[in-house]
Amino acid sequence: MALAVCIQCGYLKKSPYSICISCHYSPKGDHQAMAKSLLLSDSYFDPERDYKPGKKELQEASERLQAGNQIDWDETILARLVEEQRELERYGSPSWLKIVLLLFAMFIIPIIALIVYILRATNRP
Repeated sequence: MALAVCIQCGYLKKSPYSICISCHYSPKGDHQAMAKSLLLSDSYFDPERDYKPGKKELQEASERLQAGNQIDWDETILARLVEEQRELERYGSPSWLKIVLLLFAMFIIPIIALIVYILRATNRP
């Protein structure tokens, strides 16, 4: 089950972008808040550092926020996540049609060409 921490009150919730049922905070619409919410969830993975927050880390962050303490955010990572969100908004996610066409071009066309080649090679006298 997914796990995330509300960046406003520290309540544990299921998704980084969902509305907190404790304080009713929603990070949607605020790039910075969405990046912070993603960082405080097990949905986040940083391939550069091979890092994904574990349940224990998220629980500690939750307790810290509930006690009124602040989280020390890595501003470089936040800036990168915010920029990635803006790029997705600007260019959008690739549509399923584009993905299917790409897969078709990468796999189906070469397979058809191989079949045609084999059929021609076996039909030669």
